[in-house]
Amino acid sequence: MFTELSPKEVYHALTENKNSLLIDCRTRAEWVYVGIPDIRETKGQLALIEWSDITGQQNLNFVNQCQEQASADTEIFVICRSGARSAAACMSLVQNGFEKVCNVREGFEGDLDSQNHRSLTNGWKYHQLPWNQR
Repeated sequence: MFTELSPKEVYHALTENKNSLLIDCRTRAEWVYVGIPDIRETKGQLALIEWSDITGQQNLNFVNQCQEQASADTEIFVICRSGARSAAACMSLVQNGFEKVCNVREGFEGDLDSQNHRSLTNGWKYHQLPWNQR
């Protein structure tokens, strides 16, 4: 099974562990138009690996692409928009032999607020963690 941590807890863990990897499993369009986590000031690495494409088609090479970036003992954190896709990605990684897998609860943009806007109630951006546009 995988664990879950808040964006702030994940950023702290990435700061502490050089054998850590943040996998952003959102789509290319999200990386370009919404931005990506900026973890350059941490010891961790960032990998952009789509869980599914913009049409919803699952990336059948997801696990293989993760294996190219991490070993079984790498501390892996997976982030998506709100935490749902990343939870599915985490489960897939655990089922394929990764042992230290953590879902980023709240995701990059977080949940919708009462006005159907994101990044205003929770998520990486809401917590003012570093990010940038591609």
